[in-house]
Amino acid sequence: GGGGEGGISRSIHPSLLHEMPSVDLSPSEQALRQQLLNSATLTETAKGLDELIRETGAAMSRHRKIEFEEVAPQSAPQEPAPMTPEEEALRKAQLEAEAAAQAERVEKARKERENAFRYKGTPTPLLEELRPRLQMGPIPVNDFMQQALAHPKHGYYMQRDVFGTKGDFVTAPEVSQLFGELIGIWVVWVWEALGSPKKVQLVELGPGRGTMMADALRAIGKFRPLVGGLSVEMVETS
Repeated sequence: GGGGEGGISRSIHPSLLHEMPSVDLSPSEQALRQQLLNSATLTETAKGLDELIRETGAAMSRHRKIEFEEVAPQSAPQEPAPMTPEEEALRKAQLEAEAAAQAERVEKARKERENAFRYKGTPTPLLEELRPRLQMGPIPVNDFMQQALAHPKHGYYMQRDVFGTKGDFVTAPEVSQLFGELIGIWVVWVWEALGSPKKVQLVELGPGRGTMMADALRAIGKFRPLVGGLSVEMVETS
């Protein structure tokens, strides 16, 4: 609030604040403006308000001029000084040495990768036989497995009997006849689902010693209509 006419006030009446110009101020300018407002001694007259506006604008102009002068101008990039012949020769030698070192690291890494996959044990007869082909590049997995399992001389299944308790592994038909008999019952169910055709071909891939087929045929034998038109094929490489 203020006094009577011509009275002195230490603050600006709120009704006069909307008459002040609106400008975008930085945080430092806002602080400066608030400092001027707090320290000003004005009369509640248009003349006092106009003077405050002029003083505030002048103070802000001075403040902005100082901030502008404090910003250091960006210097243009300088061109590198030309090198002497000796410096050029030294730089060329350094680049060549770095390139040679990089090539050596690449070659070392390549050899380490090759050695990581190189067979460390004693070469097997099959490996020696496959070596010429492997030197020409990779071979498909199915080709390798064919040679590893069914090679006429070195194949896994060609060297000895690998099935059963005296071999390397035991399969379900070797443990119990129940597995093969269930397969036989399933074959009868499928035959009936197909409309009981007169001719049926039963094919087993990899039957080994034929234990499962023998158990399955024992169960199928109880269904005479199926047995009369049944042919059996077993495909085995061993």
